[in-house]
Amino acid sequence: LKAEREAEAESRARSRAFEARLRDAALPLRFAERSLSDFCSDSAGQRAVLEIAANFVDNFRKDRNSGRSLVFAGLPGTGKTLLAAMMLREVCR
Repeated sequence: LKAEREAEAESRARSRAFEARLRDAALPLRFAERSLSDFCSDSAGQRAVLEIAANFVDNFRKDRNSGRSLVFAGLPGTGKTLLAAMMLREVCR
């Protein structure tokens, strides 16, 4: 019973820390619940972009001081902001 309470308290603390990081990152509310698993990759190009984004997120903690970055380019409405917000949410985890 004590271990369950400790695990629950730890889970709540992790959740509060995650929420604080999202708040500090100023992630717009419309993106708050979106993650990379929600990204729609119907084409080969979208799948390639998703793979690049996922690799960036996976390596962020290791590479964050290296100056490595991504540049999003494309026509309006192609999902650049959404993908960036999804990545930010994952990095905040």
